[in-house]
Amino acid sequence: MEPIEQATGAGRLAVSLVYSAALLSLTAAVFFGHKLYRRFNASSLVLLAAALPILGIPLTLTGTWAGWIVGYGLLFGFASGAGYGFALHSASFAVPAHRRGLAIGATTAFYGLGAFGFSLLYPALLAALGLAAGYAASTIIVAGLASVSATLFFASRLTTNVSIDEPNAAGSSGGLLRLWLGYGMGAFAGLLVLGHAVPIILASGNSTSAAIAGLAMVSLGNAMAGLCAGLIADRFGSRRPLVVVATISAIALAGLTYTSDPQTTVALIGTVGATYGAFIALYPLLVSTWSGADRAAWAYGRVFTAWGLAGVAAQPVAGWLYEVTGQYYVALTIACLFSLGAAAIIAFVGQDRNEAFERVLGES
Repeated sequence: MEPIEQATGAGRLAVSLVYSAALLSLTAAVFFGHKLYRRFNASSLVLLAAALPILGIPLTLTGTWAGWIVGYGLLFGFASGAGYGFALHSASFAVPAHRRGLAIGATTAFYGLGAFGFSLLYPALLAALGLAAGYAASTIIVAGLASVSATLFFASRLTTNVSIDEPNAAGSSGGLLRLWLGYGMGAFAGLLVLGHAVPIILASGNSTSAAIAGLAMVSLGNAMAGLCAGLIADRFGSRRPLVVVATISAIALAGLTYTSDPQTTVALIGTVGATYGAFIALYPLLVSTWSGADRAAWAYGRVFTAWGLAGVAAQPVAGWLYEVTGQYYVALTIACLFSLGAAAIIAFVGQDRNEAFERVLGES
């Protein structure tokens, strides 16, 4: 954020909107993903996701706030959402149904590993090349990786099935609302802590190096938990593991509100990071089970808007509460209650298709 502030002359709030724009654009790409999956084959869609950030490079090179809003916030954000949503969608069709948990878990795990890898790459590129050239170089690297992905999709000849008829939203609104609330509350709790992990660790008396190491451990734990959660889902389904994961997260968050021990704080934040990784890996499976694989892209696109709202709201809410109270106690308490709420809601979302939704499917 600071290099963008220096380059554009914009304030912290304005620069924060660049990231918010990326989150909203990412959410929109997942929301409309089922339409994209019908109009583009796998390779074409991935190449589109590779091209959009490249088109944004000249805009970021202008060094203006508007250039970053469009070049990174809109174009890169939309490409990221298109790639993430399609990766989850294609994973549902790449393997037999009884191995779907492993496929989706592996997808979310590598999503986390990618974030971890680029969190190390970005500082090196920015230090060596400066903001504009460093961002351009990293974006070209992303496009290159996406091109490899497009080649692999082409070689796999994977066929995905997206139903052309969209179900009546009114007929399935009750189940979708429960899924939306459960996802939003669980994601809000995880994102609030992960977004403020470093200052929370520092506030407990840890050093800066310990905080950075702790954040790296959180990222790796997040990725590994997603993979393990997928394996568990293949054996036990997604609903019960999700209830357990959200409950463990709530316990860890409750512990964070009471402990001041540096090592315990790092361990509990690592637990929250791992449970968040498992949560976002298991939830697409829950949505797919509820809606059916052929309509999962439609349903998940709508449920995913809860993640977008949580992503935009969680960090500023935590920051505001910290400024008001001078500590993270209130924010962590709210996150704990949200995790408990998510567990309670998910417990009442059946593994089988919602009856109203099933009726809609039969009519269409």
